[in-house]
Amino acid sequence: MNLELAYAPDTTELSFIPLVLITVLENMIKHGDLSGSAGHSSLDIFIDDNNLIIASRNKILSTPPSYGLSSGLDNIKNRLAFAYGNDYSLEHFIDEDNYFELTIKVRITAIKQNQISSEISSMVSN
Repeated sequence: MNLELAYAPDTTELSFIPLVLITVLENMIKHGDLSGSAGHSSLDIFIDDNNLIIASRNKILSTPPSYGLSSGLDNIKNRLAFAYGNDYSLEHFIDEDNYFELTIKVRITAIKQNQISSEISSMVSN
């Protein structure tokens, strides 16, 4: 498997909803050609202009699986909307070399607000 994961140290202090990252990685594995000969596949996590950026890029399988890609993307959109409201964007496309590229941007303020809300909810329920 040829997959590079890179994250900036300042991202480790953010409490981001984990199922989004799991679903992005799952989609890369299910729908991508991660063999060494396929080229470079990557998952990058960093902060830019007060946004958490999650960017993935991988070659698409030459024979796609019988199940669709859209359910994973729909799940990601739903989770982001539930946790962060309108403070996120998700863009994806297939480039001319048959690479699938996904970029998720979430405002840092929304992530911190969601983290505070989660902490308050857990204190109230205890």
